[in-house]
Amino acid sequence: DRGEKMELYQSQKVKYYLIVDLKFKKIEIYQFINSQYQSVAINPDKHTFIFEEADCKPEANLLNIWE
Repeated sequence: DRGEKMELYQSQKVKYYLIVDLKFKKIEIYQFINSQYQSVAINPDKHTFIFEEADCKPEANLLNIWE
């Protein structure tokens, strides 16, 4: 997921890209900043993450992924 797929999403300027590792229960969150993805969180504290958007700030409880 860090190769061709990530490059495709980045070329389309998709704001966020998440990689979820089910085996190790690990989440990597990347944000499109300055024409490329930058890591903004790995295993976010408290398993929540706020996605910054222009008109709203949705908060995701990432613990729900493991249920």
